Amino acid sequence: MTSVRNLLAICATSGFLVFSRAEASEELSHDIAAQPLAQALSEFATQTGLQVVYVSGVAATRTSKRAPRGLPPADALQRLLADTGLSFEFLNDRTVRIFARS
Repeated sequence: MTSVRNLLAICATSGFLVFSRAEASEELSHDIAAQPLAQALSEFATQTGLQVVYVSGVAATRTSKRAPRGLPPADALQRLLADTGLSFEFLNDRTVRIFARS
């Protein structure tokens, strides 16, 4: 029940960005600057059209690295998450889960 409650809290507070497949981009159209991680992930989602799922507390105190334009989504996420202790996995072709490494 706690997992469901956490997922609902994420949906309510994170403002998931959902785009149709036709809007998904193959690469970053603009640089994403080093910044608070939640902001960087939001910008990433806007540019790529991917839905990014994570527990808000995971990103609360972390800062992203810079990701230059032209990178494909997986490479951009690797750059953004470098040295944060976080990782990612694609749940399907449009959804990426961000999580703490164990």
